[in-house]
Formats: sequence, structure tokens, C-alpha cells
Amino acid sequence: MTTVSNLARPAAPASAFGFLRTVIRVDAIASGLSGLMLLVVGMGIVDDFTGLPSWFQTVGGAFLVVFGLGGVLLASRPRPPRGLVWAMVVVNAVWVVDTAVLLIAQVWPLTAAGVALMIVQAVAVGVFAELEYVGLRRTR
Repeated sequence: MTTVSNLARPAAPASAFGFLRTVIRVDAIASGLSGLMLLVVGMGIVDDFTGLPSWFQTVGGAFLVVFGLGGVLLASRPRPPRGLVWAMVVVNAVWVVDTAVLLIAQVWPLTAAGVALMIVQAVAVGVFAELEYVGLRRTR
């Protein structure tokens, strides 16, 4: 008689989660620091430099701080739950798509620095999404 346990794939060893936890931690720290920068430094300074409205920076900064704190907590777990890591990958992917839509639709009159900043951060977030996806695949 064949049992289900014989057919199940063995769990990945805890060491396989090292890469994934590192990527999540770096993503979380970068996000949190970016959020703090927008909240503390950005008021009135960044909007003139980038063309992004202050309210957008405040909302984005607050989101990034919360996202960063969640990522730090997730990275502290020896085996981060796959569902939560997938949520990070999806949030990062949505961030990239939303950034592209905002740039293409020209929602705000961005400065050249604002366009460059949005492109650079979208690329960075896309890299984090890809690396987190790779980390998930390694932990199968």
C-alpha cells in the first residue's frame, strides 16, 4: 500500500532558506529606509525636486515603513511562510506595474529627476521581486 507521505516532496533544509531570508531582509531595510526618508526628509523638499505631490510621498513613505517592518519580521523566521513571501513578490510586482502606469499616464508633471527616481526604484523593486521568487524556488 502506498501512503501519501511516500509521495510528498521532502521539505527543504533550513539552510536553503538563507538566501531567501537575506533577500527579504535587504528588501525590508531598503524599503523601510526609503519610507523614512520620504516621511522625514521629503516634506516639501522631494516634491519640488521630483514633481511628486506631498500627499503621495506621505502615503508611500508610510506604506514603505510598514512593508519594511513586515519584511524584517518575515526574514527573522527560520523558514519564512511561502504564502507571505509570495505576498511580498506580488506587492513588489504591483509596485513596478503601478510605477510604469504612473509614468506612462503622466499623472503628475514630474521633473527629469522625478522620472529618473521612479525608473530606478522600479528597477530595484523588480530585482527584489525576482530574487525573492528565485529564493522561493530554491526552498521547494
